[in-house]
Amino acid sequence: MKNIEKLNTTFIRQKLHENAELSGAESKTAELIRKWLGKLGCSDIIENIGGKSLIAVFDSGKPGKNVMLRAELDGLPIQEVNDISYKSITDGVSHKCGHDGHMAILLAVAEWLQVNLTRLTGKVYLLFQAAEETAGGAKALMADSRFKALAPDYIFALHNLPGFKKHSLIIREGVFAAASIGMKFWFTGRTSHAGHPENGINPLDAMQSLVTGLSTLSQRICGFQERGLVTVIHLRLGEEAFGTSPGKGVVMATLRSADDNHLQSMAQSAEELAEGLADIYELQISIERVEEFAATVNDEGAYKYLEVAAEKSGLEIIRRENLFSWTEDFSFYGRDYATCFWGLGSGEQQPQLHNPDYDFPDEIIASGKEIFVKLLEEVLLV
Repeated sequence: MKNIEKLNTTFIRQKLHENAELSGAESKTAELIRKWLGKLGCSDIIENIGGKSLIAVFDSGKPGKNVMLRAELDGLPIQEVNDISYKSITDGVSHKCGHDGHMAILLAVAEWLQVNLTRLTGKVYLLFQAAEETAGGAKALMADSRFKALAPDYIFALHNLPGFKKHSLIIREGVFAAASIGMKFWFTGRTSHAGHPENGINPLDAMQSLVTGLSTLSQRICGFQERGLVTVIHLRLGEEAFGTSPGKGVVMATLRSADDNHLQSMAQSAEELAEGLADIYELQISIERVEEFAATVNDEGAYKYLEVAAEKSGLEIIRRENLFSWTEDFSFYGRDYATCFWGLGSGEQQPQLHNPDYDFPDEIIASGKEIFVKLLEEVLLV
């Protein structure tokens, strides 16, 4: 009888937390995952796919569907403030989104597969994805021929959600989370002496007008509040030089919408507004789009599997009425594959995601594993 590896998922999660790494630089994290997966009887481990990502393959040897489950490798550029024994050892980098917990959940699923794979058909792919936070990871994977060759029939993922009861499942048909685009508007005029601002061209008036225009953009383009949101996230004008009237400035904003097409309309309108203001105030302008995320949309068939699995899990189900305004690069898989995404409650008093005092609650690892297991049984059980 083969030796069955027993995982201490709390230890694993905390070890991953301690070794947090930024998007695209998750070498040690990937190596830790590879080491643990190597003890869990997977058929193959595909490494360095689409960058630092890796995929564990569990092949039942029987014909059936190919089901992929995804977790994320990356941390965030946030200094941890928690006084914990497993505090991040990397200055300025920490797991403040719970990706350490998501990885531990998938490793718990791998442990279950080591024992139960013979009960299933088809293949299970456990995807540990790099660079989720910067919207680059999913795109890079989908461009890799090795990923395309896997041909997943369904891709599932969860995310822990503070503000909801621990162990609860937050589900929603159709659009689960928003699409977004980051935009940078660089205005260039002419620097002059602060005593003679008339000899220069200061971008201030154009920047003020752009901020005002952006604040009403979603109403003008989308109408309903849920269909669009604009958040100005950064302004910079000139330098700290009291003798100088500045000649350069930048406005940065994040545009969000429930619909990819509406988002593109908003972005186009924002560009036209900025270009028009540059003409009025005789400025040069450069516009850049960054960190573009599609809307996270649940496939109808995949969502039906989730509903049944959720009922069988025995966990509390919360049916979300409104979509979430944050974004996920999991959304890009939905353009080519049948995908489904849901939330796992991590505590009503839990600090919010991306806060310096956030820490994933280890006790919900078992609930995350349970819903994934029920999904696999629903889709692949003999």
